[in-house]
Amino acid sequence: MSEVTDEIVGRSLNFGYLLAHEPLLAYDGATAESYVYTDPDAALSRARRFVEVLVKKAAALIGHSFRAKDLHGRINELDAAGALSPNMIKACHEIRTTGNSAVHDHLGDIRKAILAVQDCFHLGLWLHNSINGHGEVRVFVPPQPSTQGLAETINKASGAARELNVLLATYRQRMVQHEQNIASPTQAESVERATAELIELVSNHSHVVRSMSERIDTFCTELESGLESRLQADRDLPGAQHTQHLENAKEAAGSTEAEFAQLLSIARQIVVENAHGPGMRSASAVNVAGAASSNIVIGGFYGGNFNQAPPKASDQP
Repeated sequence: MSEVTDEIVGRSLNFGYLLAHEPLLAYDGATAESYVYTDPDAALSRARRFVEVLVKKAAALIGHSFRAKDLHGRINELDAAGALSPNMIKACHEIRTTGNSAVHDHLGDIRKAILAVQDCFHLGLWLHNSINGHGEVRVFVPPQPSTQGLAETINKASGAARELNVLLATYRQRMVQHEQNIASPTQAESVERATAELIELVSNHSHVVRSMSERIDTFCTELESGLESRLQADRDLPGAQHTQHLENAKEAAGSTEAEFAQLLSIARQIVVENAHGPGMRSASAVNVAGAASSNIVIGGFYGGNFNQAPPKASDQP
């Protein structure tokens, strides 16, 4: 069974490469990604387990023995060890709390689900670079909702729908930037098409993963039972390797922080460009941190206060 499911999960553009480091991360990431629109609570629950496993894996790699028994305390211990950046810590805690709420309160929140999956992507890339030390650059490819599926879940006139649209536009624009950076001048005109094809690949892959959900869930149970022995192999690494992994983690955390900042910059620009459009007069419509917050948030990166109407044209210089 593992050969079949590994092949399916390995095709996830956002998480498949994590199979080489810890298969449960790849499985949970790909599964969470597949459930964003159809079952956001399941996506949030898988994202929470992703963080729980990632935190254990990271601690084992740097030779850290946890004192805390709960995820909250363990995230903070990694913070104290200097392995994670401030906004990565915020992302971990956000996934932890929303995952808990999804299980107990049934949130059904697509926006929070896609944010959690995006955060898992960046945390997974951080782990990958902490292990390899190569500073590999990847960008999040968002699963795209079907028009019908989105209409069934969200009122099109709601703030939540507009927030989701800003998120998806932000991810797409970041993909375009990345493709432009790696494309030759003669390929520049095909960047938009390549971006659309990647998004379609992720969306189509999500359907395949959901169709295999029963078999994947069964194998995840097996992976969970063997997790401790896999972690022990990391704990048994020589001390010099633990030290090197920690140094790599600190460097990779800086890159993750920069990527969060880049996404936030793009989101701000999208807000400004749409500020005078229908329904976009108040920045609260794109407050992806939630109604109780005055900050726009992309992943774990908390930006400036946007809960105010944009300036009128006559007020601009």
